[in-house]
Amino acid sequence: MKNPTWNSHRYATTKGLGSICYGSFLVALIRTLKAFAKSAAQRGNALGCICYICLAYLEWLARYFSVYAFVQVAIYGVSFWQAAKNTWQLLTTKGFDAIINDDLSNLVLAAGAIAGGVITSLIGGLLGYLFFVNYGHFVGIVFGVLLAIVGLYIGYFFTLEFMFAIASAIKAIFVCWAEDPAALKETHPLCYELMAQAWRKVYNIGGVNEINTLRDLD
Repeated sequence: MKNPTWNSHRYATTKGLGSICYGSFLVALIRTLKAFAKSAAQRGNALGCICYICLAYLEWLARYFSVYAFVQVAIYGVSFWQAAKNTWQLLTTKGFDAIINDDLSNLVLAAGAIAGGVITSLIGGLLGYLFFVNYGHFVGIVFGVLLAIVGLYIGYFFTLEFMFAIASAIKAIFVCWAEDPAALKETHPLCYELMAQAWRKVYNIGGVNEINTLRDLD
């Protein structure tokens, strides 16, 4: 069986690249118009203020929709407009679930990025102190604090880059699950059972055993 992840990646970076660029262009166009509206609003233009508010909301919608539309382009090989139509249908039927999915996953991913920053901060601070303590205790503390701050920023942003990839994977799984959960049952039945049980628990459907571990996936 061909790897669907590789096939989606190949399509997104070749035939589907135009659709993805087109969607990104629309978002960039809205942001540009919003910048002009903001400039007019800062000069006291009432119409510019109204346009800025509308365009800010439109930008949020475009950015939110485009992420799921790009997933549709990569997985199903459709055009951007067809992907946008599919995304609209998906969010009108599963919109609340999508928002919850994003909120919960973003909290976890943000916590992971912060944890990565804290770990590198501690390592940087410790190394800074150990390397420079020979020049004096105060010097060691100063360099330890400086390297801890640098390590915090580096660790946070580097970890955040990895979290973006995980966030994209979460959105792809959500789209696949919402569109065709039976496909997951055929390819990964154990994963399907875990997700189905969690789904039933969320909607208070009885007869679900408590899941405490993912060991069955090994």
